[in-house]
Amino acid sequence: SSSSSSNNNNNNDPSYSSPSSCTVYNRIEEDTCAEDCLGSTVGICPVGLVVSKGNLKKGSCASLGYTVAAGEISQKAGPCGTLKFKTYTKPPTGDAASDEAAGEIVLATFDGADESTTREWKELNDPVMGGRSTGNFTVSGNLGRFRGEVVDVPSLQAPGFIKAQTQDAKAFPDISSCKAIVLSARAGVPYDGYRFQFGNKRGAFCSFFSSGFKTHFAAPVSDEIQRIVIPLGNFSDCNSDSTGEPSKLCSDDPRVCPDPKTLRNVKTIAVWGEGKAGTVDLDIKSIAATGCSSTQQQQQQQ
Repeated sequence: SSSSSSNNNNNNDPSYSSPSSCTVYNRIEEDTCAEDCLGSTVGICPVGLVVSKGNLKKGSCASLGYTVAAGEISQKAGPCGTLKFKTYTKPPTGDAASDEAAGEIVLATFDGADESTTREWKELNDPVMGGRSTGNFTVSGNLGRFRGEVVDVPSLQAPGFIKAQTQDAKAFPDISSCKAIVLSARAGVPYDGYRFQFGNKRGAFCSFFSSGFKTHFAAPVSDEIQRIVIPLGNFSDCNSDSTGEPSKLCSDDPRVCPDPKTLRNVKTIAVWGEGKAGTVDLDIKSIAATGCSSTQQQQQQQ
């Protein structure tokens, strides 16, 4: 989740900052990454002081490949208050090679250099019950640029959605041996409602309107492109039509996990802003599957 431990703090805690105005920072020690979402001040201290003295770096742990939750820790920051970090480790790889070294299969790019990964995109806004969210998706500077505002649907008093989805008929490469999806992207402002979707399979008796496998991802606010790694085990095809939240998790029910048929050709991919009101400001350089077997990687390159 892109919301850090600050989102769980009590408003009376001096380190509390509003999740709508915070930026994710991380610190890596040995094999563990810790992250927190900080506002412009931490207690009585400007955030710049805390970042400098705490050796914090802008960006999420997930963007650096640390995706396995390892609990929470609290650390006293002098007179500034207490920082509450969520910690993560990297997933096991079965050998010494990292997921990146194990191979990536590219699904989408925006520089026009490869026809097979250059895709047509369409932006859609919430049409249900008079939704008023607005957005657009453009390609410029070798980046896909997703912009918009997710606002409440008046009749539902709950946030709607916007999404950018591929609509061309090109087949996608087989990613059935891969471990995760990786977005090379950056966010311009904090937003906690990003979701990624692939495929069009409908979960039995789960969703009336929505289809495909979907999950939330954290998009770090950064001037530089970051790697956002989303394990395939995070995806579910049983999700709420109104919020996008999963009704069933892959970890709890294997029937909602991505199936081999879908992974052999996902047919479509989409990026959403859903279930959270706020500003969508996301630049995407590429979308790929990672941790793939060398055989499948070689097949794509042929």
